[in-house]
Amino acid sequence: MKLFLGLDVDPVAHEIAQARIKGDLYPDCCKFTSDLQVKTFVNNFKNIKSVLHDIDEKLLVDGILMDLGMSSMQVNNAERGFSVLNNGPLDMRMNPQVTAATSLWSSMF
Repeated sequence: MKLFLGLDVDPVAHEIAQARIKGDLYPDCCKFTSDLQVKTFVNNFKNIKSVLHDIDEKLLVDGILMDLGMSSMQVNNAERGFSVLNNGPLDMRMNPQVTAATSLWSSMF
């Protein structure tokens, strides 16, 4: 593998993933231990074609691994708006910076 491309629409999950990737590639804090090129983006998987094109128009992909599910990090935090067991704001979006209520309201007017 020469290039690892990571996409996540949730900025919190993206930040956690970046820290884990850096920890694996730079285990002794300063020395790069791999020839692997890593690029991560806060973006939706539906935009993968344009993200790949922006990286390199001639980029060929050998495989894609996608984790499209929700995590307990999102469901267990009532403030994220996914929980049906705890009180919290209406959100239900992976990007916690835009709420479903705000998006619905702005699309009506």
